[in-house]
Amino acid sequence: VLEHLILRMKEQDALFKRVYSRICGAGSYYDGLKVGKPEEFDMDIVIRLPINYEEVVIENKSPIPAAFTKVKITRALDLLRQHPDWTTTYRFMDKWRNEDGFLLQSEFRQWMESVVNKALNTLDKTEPNCYKLKIKEPNSSGRDSEYTLSLKKSGPALTFNIGILAHNVAVDVDFVPVIEFTYPKWPPHHVRKLDDQLIEAKRTSWFIVPKPRKTGKPDATLWRLAFHEQERQMINDKGSLKPVCRLLKKLRDSRGLSIASYYLKTLFLWEIDKQHRDPDFWKMRQGPLFMH
Repeated sequence: VLEHLILRMKEQDALFKRVYSRICGAGSYYDGLKVGKPEEFDMDIVIRLPINYEEVVIENKSPIPAAFTKVKITRALDLLRQHPDWTTTYRFMDKWRNEDGFLLQSEFRQWMESVVNKALNTLDKTEPNCYKLKIKEPNSSGRDSEYTLSLKKSGPALTFNIGILAHNVAVDVDFVPVIEFTYPKWPPHHVRKLDDQLIEAKRTSWFIVPKPRKTGKPDATLWRLAFHEQERQMINDKGSLKPVCRLLKKLRDSRGLSIASYYLKTLFLWEIDKQHRDPDFWKMRQGPLFMH
């Protein structure tokens, strides 16, 4: 369904067709930390800017809040003006920066929402904000599989409720637009340098997310940092880590505690760093590790 939607987005927007890279799974399900029935999924729409990344300036020193960054693309975008397709395609990116040359997450997010809406408007509408999608599946005797799509906004995400009519079930998918960077381009402050193990595993892509901070004065130049690939590599092959993290989530849910899943995952990331000299730590049985 998502691949079919991406295809329609490419057909409706020339810029999206040029900058779209791939869909990347994120969140608990793809980390192997999901508890309960998998009915919610996080998917990143990865955008690769058509610019010289060496000309991009990453700023995240104080007073920029930790976990956020600012991205200056003044020279990078000015050089793109020389591209023969600037007038027909890339000039729309000019709206993504302010007068100081910083990327504006608000403008980027609005552009992505417009592309999604244009793609949805090519589908049959069954009721307000609900669309029907037919896909010819392989090995289906020529029959079309039917799905319903409804959309709502939730922070930086566009949440799709996808109804699978043949099975009378529905799932929620958070579609989050992100901009990709790759090592050696790396945030200069607050963020530890990428170690050799992650580089060898080719976990070198990181993202900026158009997610406004919840506190403080609104600032459209602030982007949230995201390191999905590095974190996933860190928690892999750690023995009891994932089962115990899932147990903590179940305890949270049974007590009705309002603790974000990412906060619990972060506890384990900190412990990985703390125990990096003890290769046997994560071989501990689940009970003792849970009580650790």
